[in-house]
Amino acid sequence: MSASDWRERPRKRAVASSVSSGRAGININDKIYTAQIRALYQHTPMVLAVNVANSALVAVVLGSYLEQARWWIFFVLVIALTGLRAIGWICYRHYRQPYETTAKWAIIATAGSTLSGFLWGLGGSSLLSDNILEQTFLVFVIGGMSAGALVSLAYHLPTYIAYVFSAVMPLSSIFILDGRTVHVAMGIMLVVFAAALTFAAHHFHSAFVCGLRLNLDLSERTEELTRRTEELSALNARLEGEITQRKVAENQLHQAQKMEALGQLTGGIAHDFNNLLTAVIGNLELAQNRSGGDPHTAGLLGAALSASERGVTLIKDLLTFARRQSLHPRAVDVSAVVDDAEKIFKQTIGPDICLFISAEPGLRPAWVDPNQLALAILDCSATLPRGERGVASGDATN
Repeated sequence: MSASDWRERPRKRAVASSVSSGRAGININDKIYTAQIRALYQHTPMVLAVNVANSALVAVVLGSYLEQARWWIFFVLVIALTGLRAIGWICYRHYRQPYETTAKWAIIATAGSTLSGFLWGLGGSSLLSDNILEQTFLVFVIGGMSAGALVSLAYHLPTYIAYVFSAVMPLSSIFILDGRTVHVAMGIMLVVFAAALTFAAHHFHSAFVCGLRLNLDLSERTEELTRRTEELSALNARLEGEITQRKVAENQLHQAQKMEALGQLTGGIAHDFNNLLTAVIGNLELAQNRSGGDPHTAGLLGAALSASERGVTLIKDLLTFARRQSLHPRAVDVSAVVDDAEKIFKQTIGPDICLFISAEPGLRPAWVDPNQLALAILDCSATLPRGERGVASGDATN
């Protein structure tokens, strides 16, 4: 892949990024341009300090050593221009706004660099004498400053070119127009040196812009990846919630199916048992009619008939559980239900358990199915261990 292909790829990414950017028409090129000017102003204090230091060096060497006082005037002009550029730098730090005023600050920076370059180039050319030592020293200082500006001004290529050529071209023109071989050679060397620095600055600028473009592209891709990761996490959480709800619904369905199957089984058994009890009750009634006047036999048959009738009530309860018979709650005197069940209780629990029935008079009726209440009390008495004493009490509040 050639160098042009590598340069073309960031441009394509810039177009794609500018289309996908949602910041009110601000594309990636605006961000890169703003970053260039920001880097330029970040290096401005160093540039100003170097200008002051080099002008002081020139004034000391050429003004004091060679006793040429006019170079002190040059030093004062450099100080004045440096002060103006420092004020511009302070204003940039306090009043700059992202993207909107970038072009204005770029023009200010380029103008300051141009004036500084012309001050060195035209000022040095006008104050320069025929002393070859003085000329060589000034060429050395201007060439060093141009080379040093490569790492501080090349972030914005127009600013660097304005500084270098405004500083080098006046001095090189004087040398070339002088006509002497040494001066022409020095002038040509300055032009070649400026062209080489410009070429190096172009590569530095291109690398800086490419790095910014890749960094911004990576940031946008990272933001997009983060956003999609958050969306995926939200979808995953919602899916987990739906899975949990589905498991709960499946468990409820399985429980309902089990209860339905149990109800069907209970209903079938209840019907069969009801048929058996019908025969038992019929035979007990026949035996009761034929028992004659024996009270003991009549009592036993009556207890058996009552137990059979309780069995019928149990079958009704089973049918209710199987959803084949509905409950019939009504106002019931609890004490009367307990008294009616006393005989069947005594026949059921046997002689090893003492039964005490305590039913307070004047209790308020309870809204309940009487058969269900009697069955519940019978179940409680039947589950008592042998040898223990049970107490059945009626309370309107329970």
